[in-house]
Amino acid sequence: MTHDLTNMYNDKFEDLVIGICTDILLGVGVQRFSSGKDRGIDAKYVGKSKLFTNEGQHIIQAKHSNSPISSFSDNDFFRNQNSVINCEIPKIKKLFDDKELDFYILFSNRKLTAGSSIDVTNHISIETGIPKQSIKLIGVEDIHEYLRNNPNLPNKYNIDDLYSPLGVVPDELTNVVEAFSKVFNLLNQASEDQSPKAIRLDNKNLINKLSSEYFNYITQNSLCYFDSIETYLRDPLNLPHKMTYLDSTGHLQSRVLAELSKGKNMDEILNALYENLLNGNSFLMSNKRLTRIFLHFMYCSCDIGKKDA
Repeated sequence: MTHDLTNMYNDKFEDLVIGICTDILLGVGVQRFSSGKDRGIDAKYVGKSKLFTNEGQHIIQAKHSNSPISSFSDNDFFRNQNSVINCEIPKIKKLFDDKELDFYILFSNRKLTAGSSIDVTNHISIETGIPKQSIKLIGVEDIHEYLRNNPNLPNKYNIDDLYSPLGVVPDELTNVVEAFSKVFNLLNQASEDQSPKAIRLDNKNLINKLSSEYFNYITQNSLCYFDSIETYLRDPLNLPHKMTYLDSTGHLQSRVLAELSKGKNMDEILNALYENLLNGNSFLMSNKRLTRIFLHFMYCSCDIGKKDA
């Protein structure tokens, strides 16, 4: 699954970073510092870790971004004179000069490319004197990998933000959509003059608060593809993809029902799910229409939402 890290509060992102450091990268000796006078330290660990060859003092910083498209190379994070990193450099340098820092670890929920990793690491090293091999940058890609391999970590550290009903979407669904797209050329399959099928979900739409306008949109734009999806999922040869699809819809269903219980309508929920599915997923981003069709299929097949009594 993919967690949406942008909607977290700063302190919750720090909780996540502490959890990753304690359980995965460093060890139980990670010491968190309370907010107060900013010395450029969010946490500290003394000893040997998986990140560096030697023992030493590991200084950890966590920098959160609310933008889903932010990166380490953004001007306001790295390049500008008053950027986040340039404002931290004097503090980091002082810690290094005072022999309170041997290794520097910077976490951010920003995209980190190979090029920006080299540029930022070189810049920090030149400005502070810390050897390049003693600097570790950890971006959103690595954080997602840690979470995939350690799914219980958010629960352990009570990080509720990662369980926002619409902030978590299953990666498995991407695999199903991608496999389906290779078998069926859906978007060219239905002729332009094909009339939409008739479908009656009046009671389901009522109890899920789906507007007639949105349902008309589904019938006009997605309904003609549902038979192809259903045929694909019923084929015994595609049983692994069907099981993955059911796992994904089961995961989404719990979030959808939670949002409905809060008074949200299905129009809002489907749109939010769609945006979250696209967020950070290059395949779904390039197959937007197919992604929306699959969401509509889930709803009309009663895989998500309250079922028609």
